[in-house]
Amino acid sequence: MLLVNGEIEPTAANVRRETAKFLEKAGQRDVVLLALSGHGLSDGKRFYFLTKDAVINDNIIDPVRAITDNDLKDVLDAPGRRLIFIDACQSGGLNVDINQFMYSLRRTNAYMLSSSEGDKPSYENNLYGSYFTYSVIRGLDGNARPSNGAGISVLRLYDYVSNSVMKMTEGYKGREPYFYQQKPVQYSWGFSDFDIAR
Repeated sequence: MLLVNGEIEPTAANVRRETAKFLEKAGQRDVVLLALSGHGLSDGKRFYFLTKDAVINDNIIDPVRAITDNDLKDVLDAPGRRLIFIDACQSGGLNVDINQFMYSLRRTNAYMLSSSEGDKPSYENNLYGSYFTYSVIRGLDGNARPSNGAGISVLRLYDYVSNSVMKMTEGYKGREPYFYQQKPVQYSWGFSDFDIAR
């Protein structure tokens, strides 16, 4: 299922409704992959994925018109294995009570990979687009494979993506080193690794 401009518009209501309909099809042996790519903000209490119709007034985000970490918990309740990839600034800034969120992950076989730490941006350039998404695609295309013929597990993919993104976002500005390293963050409590690509 794909929500993009010009087709099913990526508004908050559409994302919630279409995701719920899509998750109804999931069985116990399925792998559910939710990938969000766009703008993100953390207000210090919770993470918000900003959909097309997001509204911010006086630095306050309308939670009805954005995807919150509570919405992400709904995905965790789906049957099967759950993988959530979030490519957005500050996407590691989940929930004021991170322990509560981690507990909800612990009860599932769920895994979440975010493109950056809670207070940091996610970078992109004209050649690669998003460094995070570029690294995920390259990893799945075989670069995360430890040897020929081996499968690419979720955790191997994380190792590759993390190292790739950090390497690509380390640079220099002028004569002095200027490090703006982006570090992907994983949440995998209660998660049992498996091959996602072969």
